[in-house]
Amino acid sequence: MSRNEIRIRNKNISAGQLARHRNYNKLMARHSRYLKMKRSIIVLVYFLVIVLMIMLYLLVKRAEEHKHKKPAVATMQQTSASDPTVSR
Repeated sequence: MSRNEIRIRNKNISAGQLARHRNYNKLMARHSRYLKMKRSIIVLVYFLVIVLMIMLYLLVKRAEEHKHKKPAVATMQQTSASDPTVSR
C-alpha cells in the first residue's frame, strides 16, 4: 500500500470510531474537570513545599539564635560569680 492509500483508508470512519465520539461533550467536560483538578493539585503541592521551606528556615534560624544565646548566658554567670564587686 502506498502512503496515499493509507491516508485515504485512515480518513474513513468506522462504527467503533463513531461510537467513541458520540459522547464528545461529556468527554470534554470530564477532561476539563481532570485538568482543573490536576492544576489545583500542582498548586497545592507547590504551596506546601514553600510553606515547609519557610518553616525549615525559621527552625534553623531559631536554633542558631538559641545556640548563640546559651553560651552568652553561661559566660555572664561565670563572670558574675568570679567578680566579688557584683552584688547579689
